[in-house]
Formats: sequence, C-alpha cells, structure tokens
Amino acid sequence: MNKSKTNTEQMKNVLALNELNFDLIKKYIKAGYLPNFKRLLKNERLIITESENEYRLLEPWIQWVSVYSGLKYHSHKVFRLGDINELNFKLIFDELDESSINQLLVSPFNCPNNLKNSNSVFISDPWTNTKSTASKRHLKLIKVLIKAINNNAGGGRLKLQDLLTLGINSIRELKLTDFKLLLKIYKSKSFKAAFLDLLIFRVYYNSKSAKFDFGWLFLNGAAHIQHHYYNNSKVVESKIKNPDWYINKEDDCILNIYSVYDHILKDYFNFDEDFIVLTGLSQKLHKNQTFYYRLSNHAQLLNKINLKYSKVLPRMSRDFLIEFDNQQDCDLAFKILDNINFDSRKLFDIDIRDKSLFVELIYSKEIMKNSFTLFNNVSLDIFEFVDFVAIKNGEHSKVGYLASNFKTDLNEEIQLEETNAFMKNWVINSKL
Repeated sequence: MNKSKTNTEQMKNVLALNELNFDLIKKYIKAGYLPNFKRLLKNERLIITESENEYRLLEPWIQWVSVYSGLKYHSHKVFRLGDINELNFKLIFDELDESSINQLLVSPFNCPNNLKNSNSVFISDPWTNTKSTASKRHLKLIKVLIKAINNNAGGGRLKLQDLLTLGINSIRELKLTDFKLLLKIYKSKSFKAAFLDLLIFRVYYNSKSAKFDFGWLFLNGAAHIQHHYYNNSKVVESKIKNPDWYINKEDDCILNIYSVYDHILKDYFNFDEDFIVLTGLSQKLHKNQTFYYRLSNHAQLLNKINLKYSKVLPRMSRDFLIEFDNQQDCDLAFKILDNINFDSRKLFDIDIRDKSLFVELIYSKEIMKNSFTLFNNVSLDIFEFVDFVAIKNGEHSKVGYLASNFKTDLNEEIQLEETNAFMKNWVINSKL
C-alpha cells in the first residue's frame, strides 16, 4: 500500500492493543504459536512502559490519555471515561492536525474529535460521545458495532435491522481468510470479541489510502477476554480454576483472541510501512475469586429508589454516569448510594463532581436470589436489578509494552507518557 510514496513519506501506523500481555505472547511463541508476533519480537527490542503506581489510576481511560497528552494523571486529571470534552491541553492528534498531517483514527479510546483537517477520518470508540467522520457505509456499520460491543451484559439485544447491517457489511469488509479463522473459534468464549475486533480492523484496513500520513487503530477485545478468562490460558499456572458452568476448561480463549491479533499483524507487515504496537497497560493474574455485575436497567433502579436526576449514561461494564439538574440533588444521591451496603460490603464506588456522579458497582461476591438490602429506605432484591458479567481472572498492571518493525533509540524501559513525544517526532519528522 501507498507505493507512490517514498519510505520516509509512507503512512505511519499505531496498533493499540489494549492491555495485551507480552509475557503470555512469549510463552505462546515458545509453544509454537503466533508466528507474526514472533517475527515482530525477533526483528526489534520489546520496550517496557510503566505508568502510575496507584492502582486506582490503572484504568485504560486514564492511561491512554497519558499517551495522547504526554502527561501523567496528576497533570491531565482525566479520571472518568468520557471526561475529555473540556481539556486545557493538546493531544497528539491535535498537534499532528496542526502540522497538516492527514490522519486515519479508528476508535482512539476516550479521545475527543478536535480535528480540523477535512482529509482526516475520525471514528469514535464505542464509549465516548464525540463526532465521527467517515464514509456513510462505515458510519452506519460503526453505529451497529457500538451497539454490539455495549450489549455484552445488560445492553439490550440487536434488532433485526442491526443484524442485517452487521451481516452485509461483514461480507463486504472481511476477507475469506478472516472467515476461515473465525470458523475455527466460533465455539470459543472469545468469538464475539474476536469477530468485532477483526471487523473494526477491516474498517481501518479498507479505509487506508495514499492520502493518509498517520493511522491509529485501538482494539479492546483481548483486554475484555483476559479480564474474564485469563485462568483458561494453557500457558498460565494458577491454583484458581474457572468453574465448568462458566467456561469449558478446554477453551483457551486467550490463545484464540491472540491468534486473531497475530492474523491482523500479518497485514501490518504486508503494508510495507512502519508500525508500532502499543498496549498502554497489561494484565496479570487475579488471585482471588471476584464476581463482576452491572446494573441491568440503570434508570429503573434509580427511579425505584426515588433519586432525582436528569440523565443516566451506562459506560464500560460496571460503570455509569448520573447527571443532575442541581448540586443539591447530586449531593443527596451521593449520600444515598454511598450508604448502600450488602453483606457488610459497599455496593458502589462513587466519584462526585459538579452535578454528576461517576459510579462503579464494586460488590465482588456472588449475588443470589433473595439478596435483600435497603436502598433509600426501600427494601429491594439486588438480584433482580443486576446482570452477571464475569468472574474476574485478570487485573490491571502498570507495565505496558511498545514493539515496532523498525529500530528505535528508546531505552529498554520508559514511562508510558514518553511514548507521546516519540510518536510525534516519528510522524512529523517523516514529513520534513
């Protein structure tokens, strides 16, 4: 691709594979799997990135903003997913835009679209409220993909028209080799995440053209699968095993999603362009049995306990945002929700700001039928208001990774935010 350009002028690509664990990648390579990751690691060094020391800050919506801005959390202060509409600093994409760099940005995580260059394309991630600019066909497909990604637990079913859009566009976008790979893993718990990530990749792939100077693609499927099924990896040694009702013990869904990424990586090599693989964070084994739940119908519960609010917005997995018309209602809701306990454990973790609450359902034990507790003096069965999401297998690690198909002058270990200056110089210098 982009054969009309010289080597220095060719498109630069970043493949952001959220929270991918290269320690597991190496073990799978040793076992004879993942030939394209093997090629990547054989060619150049694997750079270790490190982020915050405080565990509560090891959230991807915080750390990817550190990459975009070149700032640590204490400087950029972005704590919530979607907390990006009133930034007082520039992101890497803004600075490249000002340098007349034509960009193809597909699903940059927790990132606003501030691009002014009409030659650029920006497709929002599934969780951020910002404008997307792409072809009509891709905008229609992305709208359905966002629905599909957000309906993993409690997000509602896709309508027939959505399924038709997904099916027709899968035939248009995917290659025969994609279908063959997906057919091999269609019984795996990783199938849905792998299919959606592969389809998002093909949107990126089929949008590429000689007019673009820089491309960014963010994929989240492996992070999702690692969180839920890390223990099922054949290269992980763990005393904790997932129950049979949860997943078939023979289903190595970690290897399956990694194999899809390996398949994608082959196309990156075939681009004959410089590219970087960046993970932001990674995950490690979670050593306790922790259950994940999310509210099945956020508004229904808030109405049932008589909270006064203007809007409730589900975010990723267990998180949701509540907005209020005034601070008094916000403060009262905080007091009510913060005092809800079950089995001597808090149900919610809450961040309060001006007329809004960012809420996470943090209760971590199994919730059975007839699990009654008081919600604002109303006795309710929690079981009726939640959906089971997963048994937590993987937890966030501050260690991330950077790999490339070209030589870099980076140290073997760097701070995550240092990737910002490196990527800006890499892209801008190619235009000089």
